[in-house]
Amino acid sequence: ELFGHEKGAFTGAIETVLDTAVRDFASGEQLTYLKASPTGSELCQISRGEEKRLLAAGLPVYSSAQIIPHDDKLAFVLLDGTLFAAANNKAASVAGDLSAAHWEPALQSLVLTRGREIWLYEPAGQSSTLIYKGTQNLGRVVYNAPTNNLFATEGRNIVAVEVDKVEKPNIYILTETQTANVKFTLNAEGNRLYYLDGSNLTSLQIR
Repeated sequence: ELFGHEKGAFTGAIETVLDTAVRDFASGEQLTYLKASPTGSELCQISRGEEKRLLAAGLPVYSSAQIIPHDDKLAFVLLDGTLFAAANNKAASVAGDLSAAHWEPALQSLVLTRGREIWLYEPAGQSSTLIYKGTQNLGRVVYNAPTNNLFATEGRNIVAVEVDKVEKPNIYILTETQTANVKFTLNAEGNRLYYLDGSNLTSLQIR
């Protein structure tokens, strides 16, 4: 059984589920999912021992989707580059033309990537702040709390951007790569960067 329901009851209903939501579901927390409706799409949520809750109806039909759970009353969903906030059976458009979005707990904000720009969106105040505008479209964007920096690929550069909503942030070009928008990761302390440049795995001390 699945949360006290037969597995077959969910067949065909769950169309898109975020990986982290699947893990939470398995550990007994909650599942947030999209399903088709006669008027478009619906975002729903279910928790152990509870009935399904409708977070928002009237979402558009989509070809690509990413669900970003927030809490038991609010969730975000990125549909074909448009970010919606879903709560109280309604969906409100937050931002468009996005290439990526993710929730960053340490900042209590969504990190949004739009072409050459990085924005922070705070759900509590429903406010957006432009943190960085580069010269080329950005690839992956990662936040590191110990350094309070956002790290991103910008063409053949890997850059670090200080998160400062008041003053002009410090911006550092950490290295230039042979290929554009390489895959990279950081250690927890944020002082060592690892990136895959073609077939070469490189480690870079950055602090």
